[in-house]
Amino acid sequence: MAGPTRRCCSSNSSRSLRLRGARLLLGERLQRRYGLYLMGGVVGSYLVAFAHPLSPGGIDGWAPALLAVSAALLWGLGTVLGRHLGAKLPFAELTALRLTTGLVAGTRRVGVTGTPPPTPT
Repeated sequence: MAGPTRRCCSSNSSRSLRLRGARLLLGERLQRRYGLYLMGGVVGSYLVAFAHPLSPGGIDGWAPALLAVSAALLWGLGTVLGRHLGAKLPFAELTALRLTTGLVAGTRRVGVTGTPPPTPT
């Protein structure tokens, strides 16, 4: 799956996962038409993720889409949990916590794989 396709799939999935997380963790109400929008987003993500939607192939065909959805899940949960903690922590402390967590995760990734993260083009 190409870079723009992965970003599109991740972006579409992130919105729906973020809204569900906000509903579960923050108690926010969803609009009445949310299900219709969710279905449209899932179908659109599926069509964009696979070059041949009727035969996506084995695990090699599904792996990029699953990775994109996993990234969207982490992004969406980060947003929801950030809003949840934002009510309890001052902005400066929350920002420091996010930056520290990202720095530790990035350092661990470089330590485990031995390669720096790819730069966006």
